[in-house]
Amino acid sequence: MELLLSGKPFDDYIIGPVLSNKYIYRTVYRVRSDDYDSAVMVIYDMNAYKGPCTNLFGMKVPVEFYYANILQKVVSPEVYDMGENHRHGNLCWMCQEFIHGFDLSFFAAFPLTEIWPEKKALAMSLSNRYLHFTRLLPGCSHANLSINNFLVSIDEKGRKIPVMIGLSHVVDMNESAAPHPENTRSMIYNAPESLSGRYAPNSDVYSMAMIIYELLTGDRPWRFSKWHLESSFQKSRATLNALRREPPYLLAVPKVLQEVLGKALSDRKKRFANYEEFNESLAKSLKKATRPVPRVEESDETDEPDDDAEEPEKDGYPRFNFNDEGHPQSKAEIEKMEGPGFQAVAGMEPLKESLTHNFIDVLRYADIARTYGIQPPNGMLFYGPPGCGKTYLASRLAEEVGINVSFVRPSDLGSTYIHGSQSMIADLFQKAEKSAPTLLVFDEIDALVPSRSKVDNVSLSSETNEFLSQMENCSQRGIYVVGTTNRIEQIDPAILRSGRIEELVYIPLPDRANRLALFQMELKDRPCAPDLDYDRLVDLTEHFTMSDVSYAIKKASRKAFDLAVEMKEVGRSVIDMAMLEQAIAETIPSVDIRAEREYERQRQSYENRRARASLSTIGFRTNN
Repeated sequence: MELLLSGKPFDDYIIGPVLSNKYIYRTVYRVRSDDYDSAVMVIYDMNAYKGPCTNLFGMKVPVEFYYANILQKVVSPEVYDMGENHRHGNLCWMCQEFIHGFDLSFFAAFPLTEIWPEKKALAMSLSNRYLHFTRLLPGCSHANLSINNFLVSIDEKGRKIPVMIGLSHVVDMNESAAPHPENTRSMIYNAPESLSGRYAPNSDVYSMAMIIYELLTGDRPWRFSKWHLESSFQKSRATLNALRREPPYLLAVPKVLQEVLGKALSDRKKRFANYEEFNESLAKSLKKATRPVPRVEESDETDEPDDDAEEPEKDGYPRFNFNDEGHPQSKAEIEKMEGPGFQAVAGMEPLKESLTHNFIDVLRYADIARTYGIQPPNGMLFYGPPGCGKTYLASRLAEEVGINVSFVRPSDLGSTYIHGSQSMIADLFQKAEKSAPTLLVFDEIDALVPSRSKVDNVSLSSETNEFLSQMENCSQRGIYVVGTTNRIEQIDPAILRSGRIEELVYIPLPDRANRLALFQMELKDRPCAPDLDYDRLVDLTEHFTMSDVSYAIKKASRKAFDLAVEMKEVGRSVIDMAMLEQAIAETIPSVDIRAEREYERQRQSYENRRARASLSTIGFRTNN
């Protein structure tokens, strides 16, 4: 049932077409706003919804919102915002990233023998992605998993990235759970015990084996063409269970895969004990499996490993090492970075001087600093609007300081950390101590150490404590931490105390001087007209981020390039004011006025707190 009308405003959004409305209490829309050209909004009618709820960000929300918040950016789409609306009824909503990609079934439709290496790689990526789900949500089952729960996006390097959607059926196996609603067609993917509302740690092993076989072959292990939804859920389930009394048909895949998938699709007591075991066996079998021949009904041939067979491509997801006790170990790389350092940073002179004085010089002249009892800050946090150069500045800082460095992204560490792998955090800091002095740069640190008061998760507390414990006076072990974030309010406040993050560095939208420096730096080595009016360019880019300015310059450069290609003569076409002005006019600022004011409010709030706590301030502010 549709809760809202398309084209109508809803809070700060404009409602678009309906994407899903299976249930009377839940509708999914495509929406847009000033901040997002395209997003997805899940809206619950709380008067009609009778399912489990939890408290999140001071609101009573459906548990789907809680799970989406935990899984975001690692397993499922990013959660932009959530809230309540009582003007249109008793509604609770969540706005998420819109995934531009393909249904997983799109790839399943290709013949297995034609794109075998790609299918192997995607199957492993898919399984690794679901492994993250089991680690992020221990003790939970998706409970209604099907091939329709995955989209596949393709990044700038051509890697296929599976993304999970649809979390409304996730259940806690420690609590009582009801059977699936009768209007779902996902029954064929569910383990037999799941259809009775009983879930075990290996129930989702069954579902994922079904999905992976379908991805690889475009078919299903049983002849489900004989099955259809009948007049009741109970009759449909009985017919389905009768079909499953026959052994699954798995001959379309190499024998080494038949063994793994056959075990995963067997009786619950004979299956892999948990998803971790299944994922490990699947990885080994995919590595050994050679390109299959077209489907044959019967075959006595065995599949021997082929040294020339293509390995599944590296898809960017973290692969986990385990020690003898079965605990995951960090795979973070620690090395020295070489580069121009601060010379490649346009403007920001007060900030660069402050970082050099407070941090770099203390490390460069460590012996002298020890004589005077001077120590560099234990940790620094670069915060502010997106696109203003926080991560870029951290990279250049690593080059400038000349010590070992490790860049840690949420996808490298955050998913496992939030799920409970405290040993990975400890292992990372142990590696850093062995390579000391070491700079650890945590990008999007809010995803690694979210505020415990905003997420009601028992396991999260112990893991956050592990991170805080490792950070405690880590500079005494030769470990220095830099975190970057666009959302300082999401960070657990305990990390911003003395002995952990000691310096808050606000990086705002660039002021006139910084925009001028960026224009001059990026245009100096390009063919430009001699009469460029830099003052006008600076005026036209007010409220632009550093990345917005860079984007406009690249766009103007492209115009000049296209004209040079048309003229068939390099150098005749130069970047002129008209090209730059047009490129600027076509560039939409990444941060709107309201968001800019909110970031400035946050800056003022945190600077006031630091002043009260007698903390020093480094950074710079823009002209208002």
